[in-house]
Amino acid sequence: MSQGVELDLLRREADPDDARRTLIALTEKGRAITNRFLGAQQASVDVALDSFTDKERETLADLLSRLADAWPR
Repeated sequence: MSQGVELDLLRREADPDDARRTLIALTEKGRAITNRFLGAQQASVDVALDSFTDKERETLADLLSRLADAWPR
């Protein structure tokens, strides 16, 4: 976390509900990097699914939903 603050990716904020705690938030720079990463990740998924039929995409979505629901919490 310290490195994220030093790189201006994260900032520390006082918790308005509990002064003993510190909250961590993304800076604009951190948000921009996160958005670029998520965009690249989405593009990779789109390429990987490009050859799937609509039915295969639907089946995959159903199976991934079942996996997420069954995942231990």
